[in-house]
Amino acid sequence: MRLFRLAIPALVLLGAVASAQAAAKWIAFEPAGDGYRIDFPGTPTVKRDTTQSRVGPAPHVEAALSAKGYSYSVDLTTYASASDPKAVLDLFATTIANAGKVRKQTPLKVGPDMARRFDVELADGKVIDTMLVVTDGTRVYIVSCTASRGQESSASVKHFISSFALAQQ
Repeated sequence: MRLFRLAIPALVLLGAVASAQAAAKWIAFEPAGDGYRIDFPGTPTVKRDTTQSRVGPAPHVEAALSAKGYSYSVDLTTYASASDPKAVLDLFATTIANAGKVRKQTPLKVGPDMARRFDVELADGKVIDTMLVVTDGTRVYIVSCTASRGQESSASVKHFISSFALAQQ
């Protein structure tokens, strides 16, 4: 009977958390000319700059937002010359493995482009970064949602990552 009395408040709390996540206000974000759309739980900050690469300067744009314990971002870098998409994804896989512990790596396709999803432990496993890297060999999109351990499978992470799509051009 005592266990039953403890279970009821726990179920109510879980229901409230699930309802709050389901009720989150997601906003469709499609920056002009960047070739993608995604849902953010608010309006992201957009920063445009240029990064150096092996093939010269590359335009880079980042859309980012932190909200309710999650960090959401989409990075797009456009390179001057195309590379083999598989080689690009392999390079990212190596770089990501050097930054943290890769828990899972899944090859995918997003529209016509090759992609990989990574689940990466950071900060001694206290933080999990769920990433989607998509490339056609020239454009590289990095979609990332960082959350504390235990939240990496939440509705918020799933919604953000799964809402990424290449825009019709």
